[in-house]
Amino acid sequence: MIDLANEYVASYKIVLELLDEIILVLGDDKTTIDQYSKILKVGLRNSELGKIPGTRRPSNFW
Repeated sequence: MIDLANEYVASYKIVLELLDEIILVLGDDKTTIDQYSKILKVGLRNSELGKIPGTRRPSNFW
């Protein structure tokens, strides 16, 4: 259970760092939601965020 909590904390930190980087890059520039979405997706793909915590299937699922 502690491992899962640590995964959540790590994921949260990665997302916050990504959002901070987007703010630094965009500054006060206006962008569309479509452009912002693309930037966010690229950032997430390039991050260390390999999986979403809590989505692992139990070994006895099937």
